Amino acid sequence: MSKAHFGLIGLGVMGENLVLNAERNGFSSVVYNRTFSKTEEFLEGRGLNKNITGAQTLQEFVEKLEKPRRILMMVKAGPATDNVIDNISEYLEEGDLLIDGGNSQFEDTERRVKKLESKSFGYIGPGGSGHFVKTVHNGIEYGIEQILAEAYDLMKRVKGMNGQQMAEVFGIWNNTDELASYLVEITEICLNTKDEITGDDVVETILDKAGQKGTGLWTVVSALELGVSVPTIYASLNARVMSSLKDQRSEIEKTIPAKEIEDFDLGDISDGMKPLFDAVVLATIASYAQGMDILREASSTYDYGLNMTSIAQIWKGGCIIRSRLLSKIQDAYNKNPNLKNLIFDDWFNKEIATRLDNLSNVVSLSTKAGIPVPCLSSTLDYFNSYRTNRLPQNLVQAMRDCFGSHTYERIDKEGSFHTEWMK
Repeated sequence: MSKAHFGLIGLGVMGENLVLNAERNGFSSVVYNRTFSKTEEFLEGRGLNKNITGAQTLQEFVEKLEKPRRILMMVKAGPATDNVIDNISEYLEEGDLLIDGGNSQFEDTERRVKKLESKSFGYIGPGGSGHFVKTVHNGIEYGIEQILAEAYDLMKRVKGMNGQQMAEVFGIWNNTDELASYLVEITEICLNTKDEITGDDVVETILDKAGQKGTGLWTVVSALELGVSVPTIYASLNARVMSSLKDQRSEIEKTIPAKEIEDFDLGDISDGMKPLFDAVVLATIASYAQGMDILREASSTYDYGLNMTSIAQIWKGGCIIRSRLLSKIQDAYNKNPNLKNLIFDDWFNKEIATRLDNLSNVVSLSTKAGIPVPCLSSTLDYFNSYRTNRLPQNLVQAMRDCFGSHTYERIDKEGSFHTEWMK
């Protein structure tokens, strides 16, 4: 029997779709799952009559693959991934390609590289760079998802729009160079979908508690460790944390009730709600800019040598944050590979300057109405801070020197200085 071109470990939803995609494109495959019953179920179901075989053991799995072996792991990050690597490594040879397709933390990948590099290991960049890029991708994804959720909330609570009306706006947005993207596309689909039993909008039947798998947290922690400002991405993570406090939120709403919301200007459906559109565009730009800033700093700190243009190209090709805006990001880094931040690119700089007033107005009116818009408001602070030559941290430095003699720098001379504040 001829050997299979491709091997997959882990028959979750994504794993099944990936191996079916490979088979559809002419690659024979062998699959393995920790529980063989799952493998049998797949082969008798979605994998029936496909050029796909199964294996009961990892040794059998490896033996069914042509050399050099191409293996994709789609298993849970952490110990589960380590367990598969430990068990399969004895059957692998030099030149075999072992790909971790899960959401592994990049430090784990660094450790695995060192452990396996004497045998065989496949990666996109040095060390854990591949998983670092994937982690930041997910952080940007957190940001954009929350931004779109805030836009939905404003449409619903301020304008009283139904799912079909909101979907119409997202459909308009998805035909613009600034917001055309996979996430806007599926938001339109979600808002248009009706419950089969009640006929109501399905989205309105879903409990407002968002889950997370840790990659958003990893992005924020990495940014803090690298000294990179990511307020929009952090706000999206914190919004998920706040959403999990459903019981507490319900209790406090009784003692500090929400204000009665008065209608305010978000624009008309016919023109894509221009003020809100501008606010969402800038928050989306901020999410990408902050993510790219993390990658830029990580590339320097960890000596990854990341190519920002290539990363934008990869993301544009078929990931969750794919969008037309990534073409503009490619253009920016093509013009200047050492770009400090997307804000410094002429196109992005002009977008921010022309849309900032609408973002400011939307945030101001939302705040006055008592509607939380964490990503939109954090984005406004981000851009306002960036365009402010002198921030109030001079007072912070004075306080630090006063209570802890931490010293400070002066604006009129070089060196470190200390003042005896408590004379």
